[in-house]
Amino acid sequence: MAESSLFERGSEWRQWDLHIHTPASFHWKGKKFDADPNSDANRKVVDEMIAALNTAEPSVFALMDYWTTGHLTAGSRSGGD
Repeated sequence: MAESSLFERGSEWRQWDLHIHTPASFHWKGKKFDADPNSDANRKVVDEMIAALNTAEPSVFALMDYWTTGHLTAGSRSGGD
């Protein structure tokens, strides 16, 4: 009798990018956040970043904003966990 498999499709490979920055990071190359985290300018920058991530090929991204809170702004705007 054949044993059923929990993984009937086999391996599935996904592209991940585990090192990206938000506009809060000193490594960010584009426009930086201004002082007010809820400003219209900051919201626009975050919305543009989220749109770019949603159309990019990788399935998973990890934000690497050393010693900043930019990931909180981006995560709350994206609806992500």
